[in-house]
Amino acid sequence: MVPTSSSPTAELVQKTLNAYDFARELHHDDLAEMVHRYRNLPPYDQRFFRILQLNDVRRCDTFIHRLQNEKRQYELASKGLFLAAQLGSVRLLDYFLSRWKINIDIEQQQEDGYAISALLTAITHKQNEAAKFLLFRDASPNVKGQYGNAFVTALHYDAQNDLLALLLDKNADLTARHPEYPKLSLREYCVLTNRVKAKTELDAYIKRLVISGNYARLKWLVDHGYHFINVQINPKRNAKQLAKERYFDKIVKLIDEVETNQMKARIKMNF
Repeated sequence: MVPTSSSPTAELVQKTLNAYDFARELHHDDLAEMVHRYRNLPPYDQRFFRILQLNDVRRCDTFIHRLQNEKRQYELASKGLFLAAQLGSVRLLDYFLSRWKINIDIEQQQEDGYAISALLTAITHKQNEAAKFLLFRDASPNVKGQYGNAFVTALHYDAQNDLLALLLDKNADLTARHPEYPKLSLREYCVLTNRVKAKTELDAYIKRLVISGNYARLKWLVDHGYHFINVQINPKRNAKQLAKERYFDKIVKLIDEVETNQMKARIKMNF
C-alpha cells in the first residue's frame, strides 16, 4: 500500500500499475519502451487479451480500471469489444455494450487498410453465436469491410445458414456484390462457387417475402438489381403462382415486369 499524497489525511490506494504501465499512463512512450526492453514485460494489450480469454467479466473490469485515465479506459474497452467478438464471448460483448456503452457499429482500422466492425470481426473468425448476438443487439449488417457488407462477408467465410437467414431478416443488402466477382449477383456467386446451402437460403428469403406479401421489400430489391424473385415455392408452383393464389397483384405485376425485361435483354444479346 502506498499513500497518494504526503498529507495526514491522505487515503491509501492499492498500487496497481507497474513501471511500464505507469510510463504509458503518463505518455512517456520512450521510457515505457526502455522499461519493456529491460524487464521483457508483455505489452499491456497482450495482457488484456489474456484476461479476456478467461471470459471473466469481473477480472476484465478490474483490469480496465487499473488505468486511472477515463479516456484510456474507454479506448481499452472499445478494443475489448472487437477482441470479445474475435473470441466469440457473448458475455464480454454484453459487458462492453452495456457497461461501457460502446457504439455497436464502431469501426476499427486494420493493418491492411480496411475498416471492420465487431459484427464483421465475429463473422471473419466464424463466431456464429457472437455474430447473432450482435445482430439481436441491432448491429448494422450493412457496415462494409474488406469483402463488403456482413452478408457478403458471411458468404465468403461460409457462415452457417442460421446466421445467413438472420442477416437477411435484418435487411442485409443482398444486392451487394463480392469484390472478387463484381459482375455476378450474390446468387450467381453462390452457384459459381458451389455454395448450395447459401443459395438455398437466398431463395428461402425471397419465398418468405412473397408468402408474407412484402411487395415493398421485393420492389426495393428489384430496383437495386436483384432479379431472382420468381423462385420455386415447391416442385409444383413458383412465386408468381403463389402470389396469384393469394391475390398479391402488385407482386405478380412486379414478377411479370422482371421477366419481360429479362426476355428483352436476351433478345438484344442474340442480336
